[in-house]
Amino acid sequence: MNYLNFGILLLFLLFFLSLSSRAYCSNAAHPPEEFDFSEVDSIVYKGIIDSIYPGAVLLIGNSNDIIYKKAYGGYDYSENAFINQAETIFDLASVTKVLATTLAIMKLYEQGKIDLTVPVSKYIPDFVQHGKDSVLIKNLLLHNSGFQPGRPFHTFCSTPDEVFDSLYATSLTNETGSAYVYSDLNFITLGKIVEVVSGYELDRFCYKNFYEPMDLSHTMFNPPDSLWPMIAPTEVDFNYYITGRPGMVRNQITRLLDGVAGHAGLFSSAIDIAQLAIMFINYGIYRGERILDKPTVELFTERYSVESTRGFGWDTGNGAEEHRVGTMFSPSAYGHTGYTGTSLWIDPERELFIVFLTNRTYRGQIDRRIYAFRPLLHDTIIRIIDEFQE
Repeated sequence: MNYLNFGILLLFLLFFLSLSSRAYCSNAAHPPEEFDFSEVDSIVYKGIIDSIYPGAVLLIGNSNDIIYKKAYGGYDYSENAFINQAETIFDLASVTKVLATTLAIMKLYEQGKIDLTVPVSKYIPDFVQHGKDSVLIKNLLLHNSGFQPGRPFHTFCSTPDEVFDSLYATSLTNETGSAYVYSDLNFITLGKIVEVVSGYELDRFCYKNFYEPMDLSHTMFNPPDSLWPMIAPTEVDFNYYITGRPGMVRNQITRLLDGVAGHAGLFSSAIDIAQLAIMFINYGIYRGERILDKPTVELFTERYSVESTRGFGWDTGNGAEEHRVGTMFSPSAYGHTGYTGTSLWIDPERELFIVFLTNRTYRGQIDRRIYAFRPLLHDTIIRIIDEFQE
């Protein structure tokens, strides 16, 4: 090999090394090889063996970067299933509520375009029907608006306009502010508010203000069919036979709303979600650029009251008692889960975040074992890190 070819080869090697350093930067708290996560791997693999999910992607990080990432299993339970990769894209389900809708509300709030303490009807006059005049923006974020958990709009509506007409005409089942009731209706409403206030549909607003500036190329609503080999199917019959589109969102109401809604519909990879988590741990700063203001991050991610574990959009601590995500996260931790088997949890006190993505709904069955699985996974990760730092 002559000196010119050797020099070119060396340049290529340096280039690829610079790319790989993004995942394990030199100023991370601890290089990934210093942690032994073999116990964690065993737990995740047991979840596959027990058919809690066919496959998963786990990513652990700190305020600087990713410290551990691993893909497990495949897209389904067959011998010829596509093998999961760190870049596999998942239907995030309700994680949409925080990584799209809440993000958008945070940006509009700090721009002075949304007041959390004013009635929803200020932005959507038709919302006032049936005694909803006292529902404030913050009540939607806190899930204490008085709405029921949900309505099957897809069974009696045919167009997005019919969905929103029915939503605005929906009566409350509880007095506003009196009780926490987790409801998709709150976030479908918030998604519409983003559109009304900003002039952009929710997906375009998030792309313009977050996903594009942060170079999150695998985070989107309505992923194109060309990406389907990268998308873990949420239900085999649903993905391939009902919609005819492998990358179509599972949630039926979101499908009726053209794939974009405030409560569900976002797709992303663990690597992209990690970048959003790093931005939050650094109180709105990402790669030296301010994406959100620090007071905004603090306001939205702290527990609002003792009446529930909710913050504005986010859940806090170790989650609500009926769906604990762990026992070892600090009280200041916050995050969200999704019905398809997805979750993000951020602990600012530890400067730690955990992304765990699965397609646990693949068989179309309601399997609640993941509610016991998550605390075991999260607590084991935190214990290993804490023991290392002792």
